[in-house]
Amino acid sequence: MDDITAELKIIGVMKNGEKINITARIGKPYPVVGHEDIDEWACPVSLTPLYDHLHDTHGNGSFQSLALALKLVIHLLRGFKDTGGKLMYDDGAEFSIESY
Repeated sequence: MDDITAELKIIGVMKNGEKINITARIGKPYPVVGHEDIDEWACPVSLTPLYDHLHDTHGNGSFQSLALALKLVIHLLRGFKDTGGKLMYDDGAEFSIESY
C-alpha cells in the first residue's frame, strides 16, 4: 500500500500468550475504473500479520469506501478478541475497541 491515509499500531496477545505487533493500514480511496457512471470507489485496507491479504472495500463514493474499510478493521479486531485474544497499546494499557 503506497498512499496510507490512516495507520494504527497495537500489540496483540494471542490465546496462547504469544505477543504480536499488529498494524492496521487504510489507504487512500480511489475511483473504480470502468464504473464512473455509478460512482464506485474502493479503499485499500490491511491488518498484518493477522491477515495476509484483504480485498479493497468498495462503496458508493470515496466516503463510504473509507468508512467500510475502517469498519472492516474494527470488525476483524473484535473477532480477534472474541476468539480469546487481547489488544493493548505499547505501554500495556488495554486497547478499547468500544471507543471506536
